[in-house]
Amino acid sequence: MKFGDKLIKLRKAKGLSQEELAEKLNVSRQSVSKWESNNTYPETDKIVQISNIFDCSMDDLINDKVVDIEKRETTEKKKYQVVVDSFLDFIVKTVNLFTSMKFVDIIKCLFELGIIALILLLGGVVFMEILTEIMENFHIFGGNLWYYVKNFSIGIFSLIWFIVSLIIIIHVFKIRYLNYYEEYLNKNEKDNKTNSLKEPKVSIKKEKVIIRDGKDTPLAFLTILSKIVLGICKIFSILLLVGVIFVLFGLVVSLTLSLSLAIYSDLFKGLSLGLFGLIVFGIILSYLLGSFLLKKKIALKVTIISFILAFLIISFATGISILSIKDIEFKDTSSFINKNKFTQTLVYKDKMYINNKNNDTIKYIIDNTMGENITISAYHDKAFTTLQLQEENYFEMFSYSLHSIQNTRLKDIYQVFVSDLKKNIIRDYGNIKIEDLTITASSNVINKLLDNYGKVYLYEKIPIDNGYLIKTRDKKVILNNNYCLVDYDIYNDKFTVIENDCICEKNVKETSMGSMTVYSCKWDE
Repeated sequence: MKFGDKLIKLRKAKGLSQEELAEKLNVSRQSVSKWESNNTYPETDKIVQISNIFDCSMDDLINDKVVDIEKRETTEKKKYQVVVDSFLDFIVKTVNLFTSMKFVDIIKCLFELGIIALILLLGGVVFMEILTEIMENFHIFGGNLWYYVKNFSIGIFSLIWFIVSLIIIIHVFKIRYLNYYEEYLNKNEKDNKTNSLKEPKVSIKKEKVIIRDGKDTPLAFLTILSKIVLGICKIFSILLLVGVIFVLFGLVVSLTLSLSLAIYSDLFKGLSLGLFGLIVFGIILSYLLGSFLLKKKIALKVTIISFILAFLIISFATGISILSIKDIEFKDTSSFINKNKFTQTLVYKDKMYINNKNNDTIKYIIDNTMGENITISAYHDKAFTTLQLQEENYFEMFSYSLHSIQNTRLKDIYQVFVSDLKKNIIRDYGNIKIEDLTITASSNVINKLLDNYGKVYLYEKIPIDNGYLIKTRDKKVILNNNYCLVDYDIYNDKFTVIENDCICEKNVKETSMGSMTVYSCKWDE
């Protein structure tokens, strides 16, 4: 069979068109067509490339005496048998080696391999600790998703490290001992012309350690392990590439938003430049991953130049941002932009108290003209929050507290943010608190409210003009039920255990603000 006919059969079996094969060989389609028509022959270096692409020998390609190159498929089917035979042969030779060695040499061999394994183990532990620490501080997803992604990644890296370590140990053992043992047997076979069945005891001669040379080819079953590692690396590269693409999408969106704000602040000029540099980094990483997956040749010079350029852009952007920060005024959460007063009136009812979840301070103002009415007022920033008064049942008592709801009107937030940028001001926009919570009621109602409040909290009562300032110190009752079913009426201080298998203890602790009650429950084993 001529070269052109073999090339056609190999190309079609591989599922390649003439254009695709030409692209892999960096030649024109017409050249491939001429080769397949047996009009011309490729150069030697192209024949080498073709044999690598189709996994066959040069002799199979250029020797016309080879009638049917499909015989190679039979060899492919026998590869698995070769792997198994290689593994079994390795076991047999290893057993024969150790039975032929002196005990001292066996100890030296195991000690040497043990040192290598220990070094690899310590290296793996250090690498995994560093990887875990990096992933702990670099969250891409929120919640449990990142937990599973982190553990999956660490598991994959651990498996790769184990397989690579196993390959290194076995290959070092082969080079360091098995090869010398085979040389000894071959030499002994030549010197001993009589076919003796008894194998002499030998001691491995200590020679200069050769880590790898031309004759030390890896064992066949180690090649399978290498392919497993390569396959895992490809799967991980695909996942990483998908992640990089999503990150690039986020960076492009962020760059668009940052550019829209760059006209107002040098900080966003630097940020925009830095985001551009990160996008370049992302593109380089995507290119490297894609080249690895598609087995494409990397344009090393362009990649290095792009990497250096991206690094310089990010460094320059960082300098601009640092210089711009010195002119920015940072405001705390109490600095309102659009200060607004919230007011709502309630009518007092039994077991009622007023709580402040945003702060530990409440101001009570006495107004004896209000009867049973209670006025609740507080200040907030209407550009960012809306206040709502909510009622909650807490151990048979009624707790009223103000809740701030984040403003979702992006237009208002954007306008405030731009206005601040023009003045070189940045605030903690996501943590605007409720300020100056004030309760106005008659002295009789205030006393009732504080009496109810005192059943739940330990507090300090500070007299002020026309009222009191209440500072909460701690909860008065702490319940550690440990999933035991209990009932507690905090108003009447009645604690009831509903499940008989649950045992609860009551402990009273004295503090500077008063007595604290702690209920601790556990299951009766």
